[in-house]
Amino acid sequence: MRAGEAGRGFAVVADEVRTLAHRTQQSTLEIEKMIANIQSSTGIAVDSIQLNSERASSTLEVTRISGTMLEQIFVSISEINTISEQGFQGG
Repeated sequence: MRAGEAGRGFAVVADEVRTLAHRTQQSTLEIEKMIANIQSSTGIAVDSIQLNSERASSTLEVTRISGTMLEQIFVSISEINTISEQGFQGG
């Protein structure tokens, strides 16, 4: 009888080992999927950051050009005012 009991005990342990191995395999697959999702999301985030950085640089350049143009407009207005004042004084 002892041999039979030992055999049944071994079978129970072997079954538990198989169950744990299956759970481990399932967990490993789930972890692999999570890692793949994180990598994909990270790639999307990096692309978005790069795009936003490029847009910010472009916006900065447009702002600089606009500032330069405004300065030129102010200089032109000042010149027009000076010429207008000289015209009124001379006339």
